[in-house]
Amino acid sequence: MLKENNELILNKIVNDIDLDKISNQMIISVKEFQTAEYIISKIVNNIFCLNKNRILNCNCHVHNKISKNILSNIIVTGDYENLIKKEEIIKSINIFSMTTITKSEKKIYIIKGAELLTSSAANSLLKFLEEPPLNTYIILVTLNEGKILETINSRCIKFRFIKNDINSVTYPNSSELTNMFLKNLSPKNIVNNYILINDVRTKNKNEINKFLQEIINNAQNFIFKEILLETQINISKNQNKNLSLYNMLFKFEKELIN
Repeated sequence: MLKENNELILNKIVNDIDLDKISNQMIISVKEFQTAEYIISKIVNNIFCLNKNRILNCNCHVHNKISKNILSNIIVTGDYENLIKKEEIIKSINIFSMTTITKSEKKIYIIKGAELLTSSAANSLLKFLEEPPLNTYIILVTLNEGKILETINSRCIKFRFIKNDINSVTYPNSSELTNMFLKNLSPKNIVNNYILINDVRTKNKNEINKFLQEIINNAQNFIFKEILLETQINISKNQNKNLSLYNMLFKFEKELIN
């Protein structure tokens, strides 16, 4: 999924967190939405998974909670598209302060699209950045580092991932695209579907739903069909199509490793 240099940076982040040798406040600067989601997924899984040596094929109860987005150690704010307001930051910080998680457990606060923090939201985040709770890591992910406020920038260590050159993949017809997507639904090849989805997400809502329907019609796995139908419904309700599609892939990955 990642270029070699990017994999080296990602491995350094994960290893340094394991060894408690990294700053608790970090900015992850990337060029593509799908690369950002991939990096977040790998950092989170590596930190919390109980089986450090077999993360890609793990079915531990913690890994399952991560896949279902129900692990209380993780709070996420932002969607890379909409402004992040002060109220959202205050709510997330309050959740961390009220949590019953023990002080020895690692916790992660992820902000997706840190360049979209309003001035008041950024100011509300400053004290949390300066004095984060014990074993808490604050990860600010940005697609445009230059737009992050200097007051935030100056308080974080930065990791810059080079452009991953994930180009849109074009196929002669939608049937071949569907077959390729289904063929990639395996633990070894699932990452290839992140590349396919990068092309699909640029289409309009009707085209995306048509693509999903073709997969539903050809998929044999009942759980996969349910995930696809849920994604169709979310996009039809005008939910963020990027997050809907990538959440779909995360759910596929969770099923494949069980």
